Amino acid sequence: MVLGIDMPKFVIPMFIVEAVLLVLFTVPPKRLKQDFISIPMLVLDVVNSFTDVISYIRLFAVGMSGAAIAEAFNDMLSPLFGSAVGIAGAAFLLLFVHGLNIALAVMGVAVHAVRLNTLEFYRNALRSVVPVQARS
Repeated sequence: MVLGIDMPKFVIPMFIVEAVLLVLFTVPPKRLKQDFISIPMLVLDVVNSFTDVISYIRLFAVGMSGAAIAEAFNDMLSPLFGSAVGIAGAAFLLLFVHGLNIALAVMGVAVHAVRLNTLEFYRNALRSVVPVQARS
């Protein structure tokens, strides 16, 4: 049950058909006996794809939080625009807090990208590497 709505009856058979199609398209039927180890690895591939989606959702959330922080500061400092001194003070504070917000957003995305690259590096480092050979 999601949001008070029961799951439709066709969902379970749809998942079964999806799993069968995934196996058939991952390993060609001719090589099913030779590459049978690919079928259990399919579960790990599905989990890996799910974690990639969650990772991109996290990037979206970082962007949305930056927008929410900017809106909150704008709302907090907008009452200061009543006088010349208030305008000068609000402008200075807005420059500072928006600059800090942009810096934090850039750091959040950069740290996330470094983390993903590190994971991909170590994931691929476990595979055998074939050196590139010079052409003769």
